[in-house]
Amino acid sequence: MLFEKTTYLDDFPINIRIARVTEYPIHYHQDVEFVYVLKGEIRAKDVCSHYLLKEGDIFTNNGHEVHGLTATEKENVVAIIQVSNRFFTQYFPTLNKACFMTYVNNDKHPKLDTLRKKLLHILLDFSRRSFNYKNTCIYQMIEVIKYLNQYFNLFAFEDDVVIHFKNDNPVIVERISRIINYVYENHANRITLNDLAKMEHLSTFYLSHLIRDYMGISFQEFLCFARIEMSEILLLQNDRKISAVAKDVGFSTTSYYEKYFIKWFGHSPEEHRRLFLSHILSPSRPARFNPLSENQAVSLIKRCLSAVTDQENSSSIINHLHLHVDVVPDVDPIAEIHRSLEVVITHEDYNVLGERLFNMLYELNASKVVLAVHPGDSETTSALICNRLTFLGYEVSILSENERCSNISSGHDSIAAVVQIFQTFFASKENSLHCRLRDQGNPLKVLKGCSGCLTSCLVPKPAFYAYRLLQNMKGALLY
Repeated sequence: MLFEKTTYLDDFPINIRIARVTEYPIHYHQDVEFVYVLKGEIRAKDVCSHYLLKEGDIFTNNGHEVHGLTATEKENVVAIIQVSNRFFTQYFPTLNKACFMTYVNNDKHPKLDTLRKKLLHILLDFSRRSFNYKNTCIYQMIEVIKYLNQYFNLFAFEDDVVIHFKNDNPVIVERISRIINYVYENHANRITLNDLAKMEHLSTFYLSHLIRDYMGISFQEFLCFARIEMSEILLLQNDRKISAVAKDVGFSTTSYYEKYFIKWFGHSPEEHRRLFLSHILSPSRPARFNPLSENQAVSLIKRCLSAVTDQENSSSIINHLHLHVDVVPDVDPIAEIHRSLEVVITHEDYNVLGERLFNMLYELNASKVVLAVHPGDSETTSALICNRLTFLGYEVSILSENERCSNISSGHDSIAAVVQIFQTFFASKENSLHCRLRDQGNPLKVLKGCSGCLTSCLVPKPAFYAYRLLQNMKGALLY
């Protein structure tokens, strides 16, 4: 019973357990899972890596990773949070391809405290079972996944251990993310560095150094790692021959498979099967844990929240800003602000962004999408894009265009665009704002003076953040 089917009760797409864990035998599932150590420490196995998770550590398991937990001599309290991919893919279509890695070998990672607070608030609302807690937890989990996508959706290697990716350059992050997804999606096929170089429009020499510099291993080593990782399920789930498993995951020979399996796991596939078959989650070896009572859980979560907040406190940071404003009663508002956002996209945007296109539209809180069609665009692709958008709840229309970039101005690439957008937002009497998602054309030329919110190589411009901010402004403008 290597595969664990996750059950979500009462139409609530989050499954939470807060408990003292003795052992959670190895298993895998389809959904994303967070392991948050609230107290003490616990050992975790995830594929070929073994971690000692200490208080405050958060470990994320993505779908189809063989993992398990084992207690140490120290007492522990662990929160296990499972998230329904089926439910949350309506907000994040690429969630099934996520490569979340929240484990860092230095707990001073500044963005980790923000993630801790977000998860602790979910745990607190869930444990209290306060009014409307289910909807509150779902909304907060959307924010968590959005945050993970932004800062933790990559991994790298350090001393053959998988760790968090340490780079904030959006172009590098986007490129490495595409490479990782491509390798995992096509691991069973013949993939070469030349294929990736053509996909990324780079030389093989540059791409080879890019992967090694930012991921810590070579392209060939990463490809073999992906194949080895995907083979563990086949190895433990049935008694197929090692040669058949090797072939299924893309290795040309069994000896080549065994060589890399030993490199990552430290022993052969046969030894791995013999060592771990008896450690699989099953009726004869169930998960052993002791759930905390509601009061115990709430008390511990509050202490953890307090500790995280204390760490963030600094004389240079303003945590609370109190403003006292006298408002004249019954004053007539200058304007009622309830603007919707209409975003123009193209076939090129869909080809470049892929599934991330829908996540970008969600981030902008768009309500209407216009598909700009140019000569030569496929009608079949147009229908596919429109159907996807309609299914996700957007109002969709099609616009025929000849030019791919008009009204060129350097101001579109600068903070000047923000000033213009704000002026239009507050002065216009129209009910909707209009913007283009992305600059068209060669991604190697970053700044083109086009009016898109993203550059061709997908770097958000000031306009992107302006529209995202303004979409959260609704109500009566008094003064």
